[in-house]
Amino acid sequence: MVYQPAQPSETVNNNQRVRKHKRSRAAQILLDGMTLLLVAGATYAIFILTAPKTNKTITKPVSSSQIDANQDDDEEDPEWLTKTVTQWITLYPRNFRAGVVVFDLDNETLVADVGGELVFTEQEASDLGAKFGKSFQTPGQTTAKEMLEILKTTYRHEGMSDADYENLKTEMLAQTDIYSEERCQGYCRTRYGLPAGFTVATVYNENYMRSNGSFFLAYRDAAILEFSTSDGRTRNFAMALLAENFANQSEFTKLAKAVEEVIVEHFDNEQITQGRD
Repeated sequence: MVYQPAQPSETVNNNQRVRKHKRSRAAQILLDGMTLLLVAGATYAIFILTAPKTNKTITKPVSSSQIDANQDDDEEDPEWLTKTVTQWITLYPRNFRAGVVVFDLDNETLVADVGGELVFTEQEASDLGAKFGKSFQTPGQTTAKEMLEILKTTYRHEGMSDADYENLKTEMLAQTDIYSEERCQGYCRTRYGLPAGFTVATVYNENYMRSNGSFFLAYRDAAILEFSTSDGRTRNFAMALLAENFANQSEFTKLAKAVEEVIVEHFDNEQITQGRD
């Protein structure tokens, strides 16, 4: 047999059939893909519609403020007066030194301690301490905490009759000038320090100071504070202040005013009433 090449018309027809076959195959693939998508979508829709419903609560993230609000209050700071005393001290120059402690005599709790263990020299022995056989551990010097122990002993007045204790309190209220006007030039007055700053509390006070006429070389204010309540009770505190390099007792008066304000606010529910000395 003799091989004869295909005629042009036959080649064209074959090419057309191949192109048609390719187009049909591509169309079939596209159609199959669309069918699968439709089936998958329908299946998912059926699943969503027929699935059992559950109740869900959307919970927002809880902030720290919300946690704090829902918790029990923190235990109260036992030294709730320390901040007030600290703020007072920071108002003054670096060369000023002070030690201050305040003690709740009814609850046996130290409520303020700023420099309570600082040692102050040139301190005369305490008359209150002598009445109960207590003296400074080191003659001529003391700390606010050591003075506080003398005040606590005075308040308890063990071994002293109530009548004698009332007489002692009267003496502590009736103090006059410690030194002559010539020596202190008007600076050394016993009731010008802490007692002058309290307008509600009765202040039973022992005071010692030494001044050169320009500033205090040594200063001591030791007081028992008695607040009266509307139901006839008393709230009692002891406050010991030691300082040096102060120019005027009015600075101690400012501290007393601040301390009294905080005490009255702290015990507002007890309705503290006027108990002025």
